[in-house]
Formats: sequence, structure tokens, C-alpha cells
Amino acid sequence: RDQKEKELQERERLLNITSFALNKTSEMIYWVRMDGTFISVNQALCDKSGYTKEELMQKNLNELFINVPKEVLAARWEKVRNGENLIGEAPMSTK
Repeated sequence: RDQKEKELQERERLLNITSFALNKTSEMIYWVRMDGTFISVNQALCDKSGYTKEELMQKNLNELFINVPKEVLAARWEKVRNGENLIGEAPMSTK
């Protein structure tokens, strides 16, 4: 039991460090579901879009990144399904 408790504490510590790092970077980082709804957004996305985290969590990726053709989005999702990271630029709607 003590070992499991230590493992849980270590996981929580690493999660806190990861969360801190993601929110302190100047790069916009977000996680989305396949339907485009946000799972998590970092502070840089909030700062650059003008929306709060709560507002962004109510939005869809397609509402924020406008004028991205559906074919491009489909190709990006295919890369994600294949285990690739997405890095790129797209026009973004701001508040």
C-alpha cells in the first residue's frame, strides 16, 4: 500500500509540473476531442485569443481557427491518428 501511495504522489507531482510548464510557455497549446471541442487549453491561447479558459471550453476548434478548409483539418486529424504531433499556423478568431 505504501508503494502505491508513493507512486500516486509521484504521478500527481509530475502532473503538476507538466501543467505548470504548459501554462507558462508562450506557445499556444490545446487538446481537443475528435469533434473539435476543447479538453484543455493553456494560458497562451487565452492571452492570444482574448478568451478566458471557461469561454474557450465552450467553443469548438472550428470556431476559433477560421478559414481552415475541411480537407486540411481531415489531413491533420489523420496525422494525429498516426501518432504524429501537429505543429503549424492557422488564422485565429479573437474576441
